Amino acid sequence: MAEMMKERPAYVRFEKRVIEDRNASLKAGHFVGRDIIYALITPPGSKDVIVREVESTRNAEGVIINQGWLGYLDTQVQEGRIPDAFVDSYKRAYDKYKKGEDLPLNGTPIKTWPPLSPAQITNLIALNIHTVEDLAALNEEGKARFGMGIVELQRKAKNWLEESLSIGAAVAKLTALETEHKEMKDQNERQRNLIQELQAKVKALEGKATVPA
Repeated sequence: MAEMMKERPAYVRFEKRVIEDRNASLKAGHFVGRDIIYALITPPGSKDVIVREVESTRNAEGVIINQGWLGYLDTQVQEGRIPDAFVDSYKRAYDKYKKGEDLPLNGTPIKTWPPLSPAQITNLIALNIHTVEDLAALNEEGKARFGMGIVELQRKAKNWLEESLSIGAAVAKLTALETEHKEMKDQNERQRNLIQELQAKVKALEGKATVPA
């Protein structure tokens, strides 16, 4: 999974499950459950779902006895196996899940991308391809699972993203030029005001100089 995550972040959803707290059950003499939140992780285009407990488990003394998914991700970042930006996006998604909010997508949603037909959207989402960026970076496994037409769709996705980047760069450049122009205009205005103030002071001094003693 680590190699695939270098291309695009995995699609992650969260699920709360009830598991038995064995020690508590033995003490109580009946089933005692506790809620555990799991991350269900699927790389774009893959059919595999990796299930990991999100948070680490600690004993009564507070010592970690089972590293959770979030702790594992931090270790992977430290070892340079996955980008820090991916982990940040996963953590933001987890925070939103805990707040009951919709999980954000990392990229442009497939379901609102104009070039696709409804059937293509359905087929791509079924393969856990939820963004145009996922489609552009889709690996051979994912393309094989989709079948005919995927090469053309991926080409469109790559071209669309390149055009978007070009447009974004042009807009950023234009915005920078407009900002620079405004700053120069403001600076010129300040200089004009300063010159007018100096001229007024000179006239005032000249007026005093012409008054007879």
